[in-house]
Amino acid sequence: MGRMKRNLNVEDTGDDAGLAGWLYTDLLLGLAVVFLAGTAFVVPQLTKDEVDADSVSAESTTSTSTTTTIPVEYCTSLYSVDGADQKEEGIWVVVNKSSNSDAVVDQFELGLRAELEAENPTLVSQGKIPWDFSNLKIGLLLVYGGFPGDRDANWGANDAERVLNGIRTSRIRSLFDGNSEFPKSIQRSFGTRSVGANQVGFDVYPYIESPC
Repeated sequence: MGRMKRNLNVEDTGDDAGLAGWLYTDLLLGLAVVFLAGTAFVVPQLTKDEVDADSVSAESTTSTSTTTTIPVEYCTSLYSVDGADQKEEGIWVVVNKSSNSDAVVDQFELGLRAELEAENPTLVSQGKIPWDFSNLKIGLLLVYGGFPGDRDANWGANDAERVLNGIRTSRIRSLFDGNSEFPKSIQRSFGTRSVGANQVGFDVYPYIESPC
């Protein structure tokens, strides 16, 4: 009886050792599975600073081209037109002498406007700025008074001066006042037979702006 009990104890000891081995193996396998499961699905997350840094880096690698436009510089000068006789002359306006100053001013304004409008297409074709009567400035004005056969040139010049004074003190006097950039207009009066005895001719040289 005693021998059988001893044999039973030996068998029990062997079974315990085998069971412990299998448990240890299962534990290692379980830990391995947990470790793999915890690392296989980790996705790196970028912080806001890292995202901004990447954006700046991408933008810095993009090449850009900038076009610089140089503005056109304009110079101001007196304008003259080529006459049929190849002489340089201003814009020619003729008015009739009258004791009614308003009528003379109206004739001068209408005549000057018409001549400027006729000349504007030429200015545009030459790359110059066309005239706007509201901003017009006259730099030089030569006035010619006609006189009859029984009078001399001085009579015609005095008549021209009288008509000129009536115009440059009228509602359109701003044409002759100049501005901060230019001196006042220079006016000269002469007597001539190139216009009728009852007429006054104006040789007008307005300022014009054109590329330098």
